[in-house]
Amino acid sequence: MFKLIKYEIKGGYKYFLGVISTMMLASTILQVNHRNQILNNYRPEDQNVVMQIFTSLSIISLIILLTAIVIYLINAFKKDLDTDQGYLTFSLPLYGYEVIGAKLATAVITLLATAFLLVAYNQIFSSLIFTKELSYSYTLFESLLQPLFLKVGFFSFIALITSLLLIYLAMTLSKVSLKNKKIGGYWFIVFIGLII
Repeated sequence: MFKLIKYEIKGGYKYFLGVISTMMLASTILQVNHRNQILNNYRPEDQNVVMQIFTSLSIISLIILLTAIVIYLINAFKKDLDTDQGYLTFSLPLYGYEVIGAKLATAVITLLATAFLLVAYNQIFSSLIFTKELSYSYTLFESLLQPLFLKVGFFSFIALITSLLLIYLAMTLSKVSLKNKKIGGYWFIVFIGLII
């Protein structure tokens, strides 16, 4: 199973590096723009508006990042079902739960590594361009350690893993029901049916 996890990570590392690089570039642009606005000595009430905009853009960029990673994970499973690569994956001497477990472990490793890299990058870059008093990253990092945020993060993570399992189930059910045809978007209808 660990070899399959290693194989899955090797197969998608270029995509993940591209997504992480894009997010780091977006974070750099946001932080440099915020620093320039602080240096222009604007009023304190304007600073609150800018902080809210900065926070909103950061949250939107994280949602885009998670969406891009989830779309990649879904497409990787779809490729295993639809292409010749699936013959290799599903003919391995592993049980079905080990294959799905390896895919979920890959998803967990990818999401945690991405989140850690982005938080660490923001922390380091923010400490370099801001003083500690003005650093948005310090307040963000302190807010990440609040118990409420940790609970919300944990339950969101569980919901994401559950959603991935449901999507994998929907894709498998649609593949089995259509025999050997390509899935297309039929799995999404099955997914909606499973949710309801």
